[in-house]
Amino acid sequence: MQCFDKYERDRHDCQIGLDRIEDWISTEFAGYQPLGCLANRDVRGRSGVRSLHAEGRAHDGRFASFADLDRFIATLIANAAALNVQAFNDYHRQRRWRCDRGWTLNADIGAGAGGPTIHVERNWAGALDDRPVPTILREAHQEAHMPTAYTAKAVIPWLDRVNGHRPKVVAALDPKTG
Repeated sequence: MQCFDKYERDRHDCQIGLDRIEDWISTEFAGYQPLGCLANRDVRGRSGVRSLHAEGRAHDGRFASFADLDRFIATLIANAAALNVQAFNDYHRQRRWRCDRGWTLNADIGAGAGGPTIHVERNWAGALDDRPVPTILREAHQEAHMPTAYTAKAVIPWLDRVNGHRPKVVAALDPKTG
């Protein structure tokens, strides 16, 4: 399965799958501020390269704290395949995660809206998925015999058992689970 879909054409609304991501984050993280999904524009600083915001497949938001941002990132990485997340930017640390490449440091991603902000992109399968995120994760975890809780605190110990070790990025983001 292809995890990364390139820009196709401008749309006129935010895709339902991005609305579902926003609903989930807002429920899980008190004080989360959605910053928007649809914006008919190019990628900042790259004239002629269309942003996935123009297709309604990208969502930006600000967390109340860096700890919340870190917990969300750990949860997102652990569940990226189930959620069809193709990429996200961690503006605070100036890095980008892609489903087909992992982490890369990228000084060209900009500063976002300042503070603990994130930019999340879903591929078309995720963008068009109208199921609530907890339903997607519950179904995926049942298929993989993972814990039904979908928080980083529940997923990280499961990853430890499966992999026999803790991935460095997860260990750095959630030291309380070890």
